Amino acid sequence: MFDERQYVPILRWKRGERGALKDLVDADKQRITPLIELPPSLFTLDYDAGDQDLRGVLIRATGDIRKAWGTRYVFCDVGLMPPRAEASGGEHPVKLVWEYARRQRLNLIPVTGLRRSQRYQSAVMSVIRRHDSGVCIRLTSEQMYSATFRSDLSQLLTTCGVEPDHVHLIIDRRAVNELSRPVRELLTRLPTVRAWRTLTVAGGSFPRDLSGFAVGQHRHPRHEWRMWTREVLDADGVERRVSFADYTTQHAVFAEPPRRANFSASIRYTSTDYWVVMRGEGVFNDDSAGFAQWPANASLLCDREEFCGPRFSAGDSYISSHSVLGASTGNAESWLRAGVNHHMAFVVRQIANLTD
Repeated sequence: MFDERQYVPILRWKRGERGALKDLVDADKQRITPLIELPPSLFTLDYDAGDQDLRGVLIRATGDIRKAWGTRYVFCDVGLMPPRAEASGGEHPVKLVWEYARRQRLNLIPVTGLRRSQRYQSAVMSVIRRHDSGVCIRLTSEQMYSATFRSDLSQLLTTCGVEPDHVHLIIDRRAVNELSRPVRELLTRLPTVRAWRTLTVAGGSFPRDLSGFAVGQHRHPRHEWRMWTREVLDADGVERRVSFADYTTQHAVFAEPPRRANFSASIRYTSTDYWVVMRGEGVFNDDSAGFAQWPANASLLCDREEFCGPRFSAGDSYISSHSVLGASTGNAESWLRAGVNHHMAFVVRQIANLTD
């Protein structure tokens, strides 16, 4: 299906990320296979009222995938849903997602892993058999160092009724830093490295929040990118080159933001092997400039050497147009959308320049 030239961004399916994906140009979309995580907030329903509300939510979710991504291939992970959603007694959410995806002619590939419930695994197996979709198995570094890892993985393949050549395997390192286990070491833990249909290594090093940054301009290293290029792409003796995946400008471990959060008016901007962080104050601080900090930070960003210019991506166009005097301030969602869109465009072109 793809090789190391393909990019796999991991996206939480909220409006900012949906818009960022939709805004990509077709040339970039052709080199991307996203992994979409349906967030827990999507499943916040009154389950005592039955599963009709859940059906409506999932119909809209699959419709949003169609609007943002069309019928291109996409991995879809329903594993963040709260336990109550899975135990509601109705049709399993995994089965519902793929039924509605089939109606819209979407090419969704189900995602599972080693620590999913038996009901979840049964639902994935049903989807594979009914829709001939193949499967994506998402492994964590911790799972790969379990004494029973190989037998657990073999049992999962048996449960899903698939051989490795029908499996898209993702080694998800989650939050990484310069001390994380080497990628090449993780690859040695895998049985039959060459057998998998696709093989991808994922990770994210963007901080959980910006509380560790003072107000101002900063650089933060993209450790997952540095390790992939150094240990996999440019290394000699690697049995198989693997694709790159990351969490864009988000932290690797998902957490719902608190309600009425006093978020900072900040911009996250991706560059060669680091992010530029334009850190603002809390927008609701008594002595801050509030939302007006965003255009001010955008103006400063546009003067930096890292800025790629307004024609680079939809996100860059947004940053440039909102950096001028009198421009609208935007909001947290629109600036997240711009930053994630720029990030995906930047990374997919980085990979193309290194692998073509």
